[in-house]
Amino acid sequence: MQSTDLKALLDDYQTVTGSQVVLVIEACYSGSHLPILAAPNRAIITSAKADEQAYFDGKQGFTRFFTKYLSATNFKESYELAQRDQNELLGKVDQRPVTADATETAKTTQSAQLDDTGDGIYDPAQDGQWLKQVRINGDLQMADFTLAVENLTPAWPAVIAQSQSRHRSRRREIGVGRDPSTTHEPRH
Repeated sequence: MQSTDLKALLDDYQTVTGSQVVLVIEACYSGSHLPILAAPNRAIITSAKADEQAYFDGKQGFTRFFTKYLSATNFKESYELAQRDQNELLGKVDQRPVTADATETAKTTQSAQLDDTGDGIYDPAQDGQWLKQVRINGDLQMADFTLAVENLTPAWPAVIAQSQSRHRSRRREIGVGRDPSTTHEPRH
């Protein structure tokens, strides 16, 4: 889905319901969506600038930190606390050496952004006033949204085109997993 498609869906939703929307995007280069998705009565929170990657350590990342604080704070404060926690996480990541003699370490940056003024530009002096007033009421339950690969299907070679006679000789040659003396050709 393109950003313009998502914007159209959000626009339609807000037109029909008259609701305000807060959208959180956790992805590399997610800040690039701010100018496209911006609209009145809509707050966009991204985990990274348009030119930055999003980083995770196991199940820890910006959105996990953000949602952890939502039950006790407003959206703006949750955003700030999540940004702090993400910077601490990146500080640990930055301890890894980038040279063989470990004289240099990496410097990783990830800067969350938000726009709640509808102008599509993150301005720390202007943005966040509306989100200071937004809270989730009640008991907030969060599901584990971590994706994991449980197993892989082995790769199988695919033959796109081959003559019938070549196909038969290949089947005989590999034996299709049977004793070659018992391999039978398929009837057509």
